[in-house]
Amino acid sequence: MGFLFSGLFWGIILIFLGVTVIINLVFHIHIPLFRIIFALLLIYLGFRVMLGGSWGSHAHCRSAGNAILFSDATIASDSGEGEYSIIFGKGVVEAGSILNADPLRRSLRINTIFGSTLVRIPGNIPIAIRASSAFGGITLPDGSTTAFGETTYKNEACRTIADESAIRTINVSVVFGACRIEEH
Repeated sequence: MGFLFSGLFWGIILIFLGVTVIINLVFHIHIPLFRIIFALLLIYLGFRVMLGGSWGSHAHCRSAGNAILFSDATIASDSGEGEYSIIFGKGVVEAGSILNADPLRRSLRINTIFGSTLVRIPGNIPIAIRASSAFGGITLPDGSTTAFGETTYKNEACRTIADESAIRTINVSVVFGACRIEEH
């Protein structure tokens, strides 16, 4: 239940509240926000029961393959699929470790849904990041951000490389969450 008392949860609630007020004032469409919040709370509790999550403050990570559910974890090894999801949780994805583990891997996909993700990328590997966000925020290494829509970022190694076949691609998608990408 720690998620219900987190700043992320209340931030999402305030964003929903603000969007519904704007929609009501501009388009004269009434959205029953508190009923929707109650329904989402019931869905969240249903997931907790189904997945057997801990109800205490010491919830452990529920990791289903490449997914972090309702908790915190770090992903630093490749499972072979190349797609990682953080859902109702907080995760750190060590993209450098994953890409270095398999030199033939050309792309990764990282999804954040109602959560927070930190992606660490190495500066010496040419990497292009395709960032897509809906009702969320993505902060790229150059300081640029996106909240709605798509953007592309290329690190210095990617911008100066002559052989484009060596470029690795990371697709980042965020829905009602946050993702920060750091280069080291």
